[in-house]
Amino acid sequence: MIKRKDLVYKGKDSCLITINDVTTQMKFQDAQRKIEVLNSLQASVSHDMKAPLNAITKSMSMVLKKKMVVNEEAEKLLRVVMTSSRLLQFQINDLLD
Repeated sequence: MIKRKDLVYKGKDSCLITINDVTTQMKFQDAQRKIEVLNSLQASVSHDMKAPLNAITKSMSMVLKKKMVVNEEAEKLLRVVMTSSRLLQFQINDLLD
């Protein structure tokens, strides 16, 4: 950044020019902006992925606990969904937290 200040020095019109290297400051500010964007994205993605997955897991759990399953084959499929959704929850938590 270059600044100029007009002044009078020893009775003569003069100017003072200062030069500051702001490269490091600009890089730091850019890094801060990127971190803010990533944090915002993480929070949004975290909620958008976890909320529906929690609903699936809780619904499957309720169906299995209340014996609302029609037959054994359906129960096996629900248990697969339950196991898969739990594994996906762990992976999402590891990735986002």
